[in-house]
Amino acid sequence: MLYILSKRLFDKLREELWKNISIEELVVEILSKALSVSLDPNERFEFHFKLAEKFLSEAEELLAKSDYIQAPEKS
Repeated sequence: MLYILSKRLFDKLREELWKNISIEELVVEILSKALSVSLDPNERFEFHFKLAEKFLSEAEELLAKSDYIQAPEKS
């Protein structure tokens, strides 16, 4: 398998994603730490609210396509 990231970094990323957080959550967390930007509670709420809207929209699209296997994973 070709790794663009180092295998160690890729494995750590995969480990983090197995903790049931979305890639979006992980990216925001990494960026806020790397850029030394602490999100206040309102910003965190807004981020999670928008993320929930995104997942709900994706689930609705999957239900419209009768994809009953993938839809629950989004909701």
